[in-house]
Amino acid sequence: MAIHEASEKYPNEFGWEYEGNSNYSPCATLSYAQLDQRDITNSQFATLLLFFHDGEYLGVDSTYPQQVQKIEENGDGLDVVYRDWEALEKSGQNNMAAPLYNSHVHYYWDGDSVQYDGRIPNTHLGSR
Repeated sequence: MAIHEASEKYPNEFGWEYEGNSNYSPCATLSYAQLDQRDITNSQFATLLLFFHDGEYLGVDSTYPQQVQKIEENGDGLDVVYRDWEALEKSGQNNMAAPLYNSHVHYYWDGDSVQYDGRIPNTHLGSR
């Protein structure tokens, strides 16, 4: 249900697909499911993280284009490494240098909502 809702609310020209990347638990304070862009044609594909609290769908990680590189559970939350396409663009380097440009964000439940520490990248690339 949440996957369908997010796919409709945050469409992309290729569509989204769920490939099983998730730590979803109806008992977890914060869990996620990752959607990936269908038909990946280049290195700048998109991802969408869906967040859940005690099994209830809350929303997505960002309304800006993101590309999750890695997700790890970390105590009270999730550590996410995003590709920072804005920083790469600003550097003037080509896509071969993309692995050098990442942003680390820690998401956690504060008792009322999902909060984060770190910088969510790509906010100047336009929203979904």
